[in-house]
Amino acid sequence: MSEVKVIQTAKPVVRRLLVGLGNVGHEFHRTRHNVGFAVCKLFVDEYLPKMESFGQNSEWKMSKSNKCNLYTTTCAFSQESPLGLDLVDHVSARAAEKTKTNGVPFSTIKLAVSLPTTYMNNSGQSVALFAKNNSFRLKRPNSKNMMDEILVVHDDVSIPFGEIRFSPKGGDAGQNGVKSVIKCLGTEQFPRLRIGIGAPKGEAPMKADAQYVIGRWDCIQLKQLPYILNFACEGLRVYLHRGVNLAASCCNYKNCEEEYKKLHPDCSFDRFEVNDVALKC
Repeated sequence: MSEVKVIQTAKPVVRRLLVGLGNVGHEFHRTRHNVGFAVCKLFVDEYLPKMESFGQNSEWKMSKSNKCNLYTTTCAFSQESPLGLDLVDHVSARAAEKTKTNGVPFSTIKLAVSLPTTYMNNSGQSVALFAKNNSFRLKRPNSKNMMDEILVVHDDVSIPFGEIRFSPKGGDAGQNGVKSVIKCLGTEQFPRLRIGIGAPKGEAPMKADAQYVIGRWDCIQLKQLPYILNFACEGLRVYLHRGVNLAASCCNYKNCEEEYKKLHPDCSFDRFEVNDVALKC
């Protein structure tokens, strides 16, 4: 009997744009409003080189046509990553074995990371330009198709400091950068990663206060910030390869510092420096 060969069809590459919101220039260094920049720069500088990424020679570039600092690469999912297992596989040995057997929904990602240089209130101009210049066909959040997707990373004063939220869509919640993105894209149907900068859990929720939002992190916050930023990056790993719902399940309403220490009990951030500066094109 002749041998039957099983031909495995490779999954198509999907495109994702991560947009960090903030204000350009060194004068905005270490401000709460620039936490979107900080998350995206940490993900590019520390996480992507350790993922199965094809573009290690890539670097941040000034993109005048897209009005942003732009980084592009292609990354593939691997359980053998130097970063270790992702948040889903950390749940149990059974979960890790299931991933090993079945893989992930989006195994290969053509990724772009953008830091708009339009200043916060006009961030949507940059996002819309990128979508137009790259013929992005936006998918509906939670859909199973392989269309393009944009995720926006930004600060949120209504979320307690020390927590993050992935969400598939929503309004602007008073965040002017998000308001601009919604206006320029003409839709609220895009996922977000919201980084809490509000009152600590247990205290009354804070209302938007411009001076607080654009102010610099205090000393106590700076000690906790590395855990929050790194846990957010762990969430982005899940988002890219598994989608926003699983990222939300792994990250929402959890104490970022406690969760990150569970993943990396021996971690130390004594010399951590917040990198949240984007330069004007």
